Amino acid sequence: MKIRIKIKGKFYDVELSEISDEKIKIRVGEKEFVFELPDPLSFLGSQKSLKTESELFQKRDFQQKEIKSPIAGTVSEIFVEEGEKIEKEQKIVLLSAMKMENEIISDFSGRIKEIRIKKGEQVKGGQVLVVVF
Repeated sequence: MKIRIKIKGKFYDVELSEISDEKIKIRVGEKEFVFELPDPLSFLGSQKSLKTESELFQKRDFQQKEIKSPIAGTVSEIFVEEGEKIEKEQKIVLLSAMKMENEIISDFSGRIKEIRIKKGEQVKGGQVLVVVF
């Protein structure tokens, strides 16, 4: 899973390559860092052991959400980038359908995890456009 973090005013793209009860391993560019967790239960704030990456992120309220296309159409514009923080009711994508422009607005705040479409692409109704966490 990739995330963007800010340290002392500078942004870094970070890839979480391994998460276990004992350690978290991340990659920043070509460098890899390992963080040992002496007591994973106190770190996670839980009475049970969390073994998978998805369980860890769910525990830490990083549940991902999807923004789907309500209609079939052509992607005219993408207003966000991966890693960007978004707010509820922010414009995400502009779709052209039946000679009309349709703004796709986010129903929630979060950070863009993945953009699954490209400008000019034809999309179907219900297709996932963007993943947010």
